[in-house]
Amino acid sequence: MNKNRAVIFVISDSIGETAEQVARAASAQYPECEIRIRWIPYVTEIESIQEVISEAKDLDSIIMFALVVPELREYLTKQ
Repeated sequence: MNKNRAVIFVISDSIGETAEQVARAASAQYPECEIRIRWIPYVTEIESIQEVISEAKDLDSIIMFALVVPELREYLTKQ
């Protein structure tokens, strides 16, 4: 990851507004960095999570999430 650029992926099985607000608050702590937030709402399939994980790895990014569905949350935390 470029030290002055970053991507934060925000995954939610609902709209994900709270998780996005947390990501924005965290990114505000680094004003010298260009931080892009990729918001992925309404995730209902493990395949969607797999795609985000793959892209996040390619970009050396972090993933924040707000997942209520136990299967989705457990899958993501185990990855």
